[in-house]
Amino acid sequence: MTEQNQNSTRLLQLRRALKAVSKSIYQVLEMGDYGGTASMLVKSYRKLHARALEMMPDDFFVESLELEVDDSMDDRQIATQVKLAVDQLLAYVDSTIREERPWTMEFDELKSFGTELRDHVIHMTRSTLKNAIANIDFGVINDEDLPHENADDESGKQNIRKRKVRIEVQVPRPGEAEDSDEDNIV
Repeated sequence: MTEQNQNSTRLLQLRRALKAVSKSIYQVLEMGDYGGTASMLVKSYRKLHARALEMMPDDFFVESLELEVDDSMDDRQIATQVKLAVDQLLAYVDSTIREERPWTMEFDELKSFGTELRDHVIHMTRSTLKNAIANIDFGVINDEDLPHENADDESGKQNIRKRKVRIEVQVPRPGEAEDSDEDNIV
């Protein structure tokens, strides 16, 4: 096997590993269950980053993707930072592979494209619905507060008691934090 083929094979292995870590971090962040995962994510990224540096030793961009974790960061912040670094490295490795093999695409890439697109659409839909539902408040106004008559109207039909439902939707204004104490009701 030629050196270029070996390098391509190692890049593909690195790409698969980065995709696996990226998917895992995505799932951890999506579920909101990131407690205790930070050290494992950092360890995985650092090993993959070291492998990338080994394969591309003079590449300034790969060197710049060194992970810097601050002790004051919580697990969610660390997971988010690792996700960003993994995605940047993955995009760079993908572009490097395309430059080496411009007209070929793996079957796995084609197969996973639909899955990735579906997962992204589902994530965006869930997030949007979650945000929309979180800002809706339902309230029922008591019957005593509504005027009603028990008598028949002119057509002979008896009036039916009605309940009035008030729906309030809280919409954060642009530039405001979503969890501010001020509620904007529309």
